[in-house]
Amino acid sequence: MNNCSNYKANTSSLGFDVSYRPRFPVIGRGGVNLQDKWKDAAEAYFGLACAEMPNWLTFLGPNWPIAQGSIMGALDANGDYAISILKTLQKEQIKSFSPKQEASDQYNEHTQTWSQLVVWGKGCRTWYKDNDTGRLRGVYAGSSMHYREMISRVRWEDMEIDYLNKHNKFAFMGIGRHMSQSEEGRNLGLSPSPYYRAERIDPRMLDLKKGKPDDKSNTEGGTSKPPTV
Repeated sequence: MNNCSNYKANTSSLGFDVSYRPRFPVIGRGGVNLQDKWKDAAEAYFGLACAEMPNWLTFLGPNWPIAQGSIMGALDANGDYAISILKTLQKEQIKSFSPKQEASDQYNEHTQTWSQLVVWGKGCRTWYKDNDTGRLRGVYAGSSMHYREMISRVRWEDMEIDYLNKHNKFAFMGIGRHMSQSEEGRNLGLSPSPYYRAERIDPRMLDLKKGKPDDKSNTEGGTSKPPTV
């Protein structure tokens, strides 16, 4: 092309902000601002949730497996974790959830103890940790596969839960009918008795029901012989 112009660009790199503090206010329970909560040290629960921050989930948070290989597997597991929580919130009419402070504190205590066993706890300088305090803040305490296993289910025992019905957490049970017992469920093909499955029944019983004669090879002298397995 004849209409090209040449430009020069100077780029000044001053480093990355690895404090994990949000750029805008994130207000949690009791008016707590996540910017203030993470002012000195960012501590999350498995790098994806934070105490006092109801219904708050994130990816690539503090102490997340960013240095243990590809992050795709961890991202995938993180997404599944969020979906699992959302399904439970909808099904059980949960208003909000957040990790208990005690659970979050113990999790982070374990992470810092683990950090003393690896190279990041040996005095090296790296953005994975606070080089002034030596506190590890960027790396998960284990491998990516280990992380996937640890968040494969939601540890609801670690959560502080508020229900929409403040008087009874079991109000979500409704009138006690299953969807398979409704017209909508029948239209969707849901079985009201899924525990009756042909593969769980002895084939000989099914043959008798169909009117087929007994297998004579399994009898000898009037004495029944067990079928060959």
